Amino acid sequence: MTPPTIQTDVLLPPPPPDAPTRDGVRVMALVTILLQAFFSNLGVKLILLILAIQTIVVMGIVTLVVGHQRQEALMQLQSELLFRTKAINLGIITETDLYNGPKLEHLVSEVSQLPNVLHLRLVNREYVVIASTEPDEVDQTTDPEDSEAIAPLRELATVLSTREPVSVEEHGKSGHTLRMIAPMLVLDQPAAVAEIEFSLASLDQKLALLRTQGLLIGILLVVLISLGLIAGLNRMVIAPLRRLTATTQQIAAGSYAPVGVKHDGPKDEVGKLYLAIDQMAAELQEQQKQLLEQQRYRQELEMGTKIQQSMLPQTPPVIEGLDIAFYLKPADEVGGDYYDLVPLESKRLAVAIGDVNGHGLGAALLMAMAKSAFHMQVGRDPDAATVITGLNEMVFSATAERRFMTFFYALIDLQERRIHYTNAGHHYPYQLQSRDGRLISLKPSAYPLGVRPNTQFPVREASIGPGDVLVFYTDGIIEAKNPQGDEFGFERLEELIWLHQRHTAAKIREAILASLRDFQAGQPQDDDVTLMVLKLDGTTQPLS
Repeated sequence: MTPPTIQTDVLLPPPPPDAPTRDGVRVMALVTILLQAFFSNLGVKLILLILAIQTIVVMGIVTLVVGHQRQEALMQLQSELLFRTKAINLGIITETDLYNGPKLEHLVSEVSQLPNVLHLRLVNREYVVIASTEPDEVDQTTDPEDSEAIAPLRELATVLSTREPVSVEEHGKSGHTLRMIAPMLVLDQPAAVAEIEFSLASLDQKLALLRTQGLLIGILLVVLISLGLIAGLNRMVIAPLRRLTATTQQIAAGSYAPVGVKHDGPKDEVGKLYLAIDQMAAELQEQQKQLLEQQRYRQELEMGTKIQQSMLPQTPPVIEGLDIAFYLKPADEVGGDYYDLVPLESKRLAVAIGDVNGHGLGAALLMAMAKSAFHMQVGRDPDAATVITGLNEMVFSATAERRFMTFFYALIDLQERRIHYTNAGHHYPYQLQSRDGRLISLKPSAYPLGVRPNTQFPVREASIGPGDVLVFYTDGIIEAKNPQGDEFGFERLEELIWLHQRHTAAKIREAILASLRDFQAGQPQDDDVTLMVLKLDGTTQPLS
């Protein structure tokens, strides 16, 4: 059995949880609800509301007063019990007094004569009863660890160690009681404890009578105050509110005419409410116009989303010896991320990925312009330096508000097993080399597109072999955050590429996206997310 909680820091226990005043509040609330159901008149409902509020306030005040009286009574009772235990302690001078049965019985009998004292016993440090109002308890053990103990005294060790009395309020076979356990000091050393059990029945009766008297007085005050309120409520509030109700019904029907405040009309809060309704009607008309504009804007965004999606590759191109998978999810209806794959003659593939700063319509428009310019440049000359230089001049001249775009371009030659690439401020793509398991970044980089005109972009070359994996991505993956604010980061992405290098491009993509979703744990997407995975067929020989 779990021992009861012992309060060692305060003498005054909290009020019982089953105080009857809470039942009274519930009954009053139920009565108020039933009365409101029988009456539909607005004035009656307001009066009932006021009555309910007043009743609750009165009951709250009565509860506070009764609680205060209860607290004072308990404190006084505890002080008296503590004084009596000290009187017993004065009769115990030496250790031998603890074994003087007649003397202890005399001390116990004097205290037990107090009204409402149910039980009193003295227990030494060995949990043995040395004196009690019940003679059969003497020499019996109260040790909680002993199965034969009578009324285990679990507070003994605490009281002896702290030298402070403990009071416990209980509801048991003896009814509502208060137990006090106080230390008995011999030569300033704790040698025993005195346990006094006091009945609180008479205190409960007094408090119940006080509560009843307070409620009767409170109800009388509520009735008197309510009569005065009822007299003025209809003249000051109900009649003007009825007229306001009719006016608002006209607004709902669409046939509203301004009311205003007449010279003989109300000049108080109700009059201000008349003016507020006039203003509300005008605001409703304006809000309706704004709503229509928002709906048109939403339709334009939806159309822009469809147009943008149609501009990006929907399915990977079928290229012998190359497995391709990609994914894009904008943060808004339209975004600024861009990816593209353009098959060329001589078994070459132009690959591009970019990210316009920001997102929304402005970023989407710049992305669309970049796509058109990219296809035009690749169609004329897919050389890496030529393509990136032309795109930079276009973005710089087309963005008056100084937008810029990160961009990575790679020209993959499947026949020669070579890749020529250049980078304009974009995150380095990864190449996992199948022959030795190395994961390298395709460096270096330069300024993003549109930052400076006539920028020189370095072009680099790398070899690719069977089973190699190329991963292109935007910062929406790297900078994605979990609920704790941590970023997904490069290390997680690198580990996923290395772990899934033997899988197909689609499985590598899904592994990365699944890990990203688990990491975010439902956090909203702050930026566009784009991912491209290219894997060279490890079983295919170089194309001829």
